[in-house]
Amino acid sequence: QQYTYELGDAFITNVKNSRKLLKTSVVLVSGASDLQETLDEKKYVIRDTVLFILRDLTEEDISSETIQDKLRAELPDALNKALGISSIDSVYFGDFVMQ
Repeated sequence: QQYTYELGDAFITNVKNSRKLLKTSVVLVSGASDLQETLDEKKYVIRDTVLFILRDLTEEDISSETIQDKLRAELPDALNKALGISSIDSVYFGDFVMQ
């Protein structure tokens, strides 16, 4: 079974070397049912880690057809490392807009 954890507010960040902004919402996916408390306590670490990765994206990166797949691989690894766990399997995106 898969469990989801919504991070709440959307992420809005500058696009690297651009005047544009990226707005996205992220939902974490895990097979572990006991992560809720850990994720609640470390939400600031999660948001910081996600923003650090998103801030490094260029317009070209964001326009790529494979960017969401790339981030689905990159974000769980970075989050697991930052949180000292191995339970985050994937992420879902609610919006993914550059403006």
